[in-house]
Amino acid sequence: MLINFFLKRTYRINVNTIQWNKTIRNHQLNGNYQQALKLFQIGIEKKTFQPNSVTYLTMLDICKELKSLSTIRTIHHLIDSSKNLNNNDDDIYNNPRIRSLLMDVYIKCQDLDSAYRVFQSMNERNIIDYCGLMTGFNNQGQYEKTYELSKKIPSSMKYSSPLLCTLILQACTELKQYDDGYKIHENGKHFLSNNKMFMNELLNFYLKFNQEKQALDIFEKNSNQLTIIDYSLLMKYYNHQYQPQKTIDLYYRLKKNSHIQIDHIIYVLVLQAIANGCCLHTSEQIHDHIKKFGTNIDIDNALINMYGKLGNLDQAEKIFHSMSKHNIISYNILLNLYGLYRQSDRALNCYNQMYQQGHRPDDKTYVILLHTLSQTPNKINDVKRIFFNIEENKRGPILTSAMIAALIRAQLFDEVNELLKKLPKENILFYAIKANINGTIDKFNYPIVITNEQLALYDLLMNNMYTYGGLNDRLTTIDEILYENDKLKNMLSYSWFEKSNGKIEYFKSNNLQLENCEHTEKLALENALEEQKNSSLPILIAKNHRICNECHEYFKKISLSFVSKKNIYLRDSTRFHLFSSGICCCELA
Repeated sequence: MLINFFLKRTYRINVNTIQWNKTIRNHQLNGNYQQALKLFQIGIEKKTFQPNSVTYLTMLDICKELKSLSTIRTIHHLIDSSKNLNNNDDDIYNNPRIRSLLMDVYIKCQDLDSAYRVFQSMNERNIIDYCGLMTGFNNQGQYEKTYELSKKIPSSMKYSSPLLCTLILQACTELKQYDDGYKIHENGKHFLSNNKMFMNELLNFYLKFNQEKQALDIFEKNSNQLTIIDYSLLMKYYNHQYQPQKTIDLYYRLKKNSHIQIDHIIYVLVLQAIANGCCLHTSEQIHDHIKKFGTNIDIDNALINMYGKLGNLDQAEKIFHSMSKHNIISYNILLNLYGLYRQSDRALNCYNQMYQQGHRPDDKTYVILLHTLSQTPNKINDVKRIFFNIEENKRGPILTSAMIAALIRAQLFDEVNELLKKLPKENILFYAIKANINGTIDKFNYPIVITNEQLALYDLLMNNMYTYGGLNDRLTTIDEILYENDKLKNMLSYSWFEKSNGKIEYFKSNNLQLENCEHTEKLALENALEEQKNSSLPILIAKNHRICNECHEYFKKISLSFVSKKNIYLRDSTRFHLFSSGICCCELA
């Protein structure tokens, strides 16, 4: 209706325009956006004034605040309609400020298609226009559009703006366009000394491509420009690469920097590193720092995970129950710990409590729960009940593989075959990898040839995806392959412990110091006993794969000896083992 009124009126100079613009502008300045919009509508309908460029610039600013898509489309039509009217003194349609602001309002309203059409209609485009549109694309994950648009920008403009370079670099990172991102770096080096946002994104770019050397070079050369974001990016990278010592070292370096205030994200990252590194000594000091900082739900979740991974399940539960509120991550962490400790009854109670508190399980919840419950033979009916209560279209490949592993563990092979019949053929490789328990591999005929290397690498992928590792409680075909294949074993198998000085010592599988066995948990244990003989803390060894039977017996023997005089914990990829007086807790479960 507003457009019709506008088109019917005769365009001529109206002495009321200036006064109406002032009144609308005053409403805008006072935040009375609806009143300004109503006044504009009345003026158009009653032909009281003739909008000019000033009017539309003001109204577009108001539309940015209101974020009303219907209003902006109406005003857009009015602007476009002015193109065919005889109004030479004020070319509203071709006004570059109006076109830029019109595009910006569409972006704010998340209508990027309309924004792009306005952009294409512009006779002149500047850096602000490119940056605005690319920001909209990136915020909505449409990185390919930013990347395509970047190809059309003249080099003289592209490399003249740190914001423009940053936005293009974001797209290159997400689309894995390393060469183009590197080119942005080469042509935008001069921005690094005074633009923190560009440096943050450049650091993120190299870390996403696992180019640690280039990332560290930027980090060290621009140490005076570092922000909390740079530290968190690097710490997150190290955690992802299973290099907890580097994360912890970065934390202490940041602690000495009086110009940067540590936030909760840093504490979450360092707690994750402590958990992964089994750092008993360091955990006490960091927790003291956190007590002075204060906690939130993310830090509490990280503390639960840390204490559970350090062998103190009681303390982890204590923190969980002391929290004023929980989220799905809180429950997933606790369920994961119950899996490591083989506490199926506690896991089922936790799951029921989660439902009572109104939290909706996600895929990870179900995978952890099925894995934990299936380790107890009399819980298989609970496993089947939970799995088959999930809608069939929501049973993803990871969840289904957990169910297959549970059925195989319970030796319900007919049910496994029935489930396999319903699965896409292309997914069989994935299921086979996680379901091949010793003695069952000949019971299924998989249509895909699986090489040793594929098995090992897929198993590593799954361990990276889920910290709780594999889904079996005995040696799998994959484990046997690792022990027989030196190349894969060197790549995948290692053990570690934290020394009294807070440094983590690693033991690789190619170490041949022991005559009978080169498995790394033995090497770690012997060194830990010698290095920590005067420490009151228990021995805590971690291994990134499953402990073998020979090493399991070796740990029991050592725990019985007079030399150790303390409990020995081993955390492997699937569970916690507590060795005391010649007995392991897994034999009592």
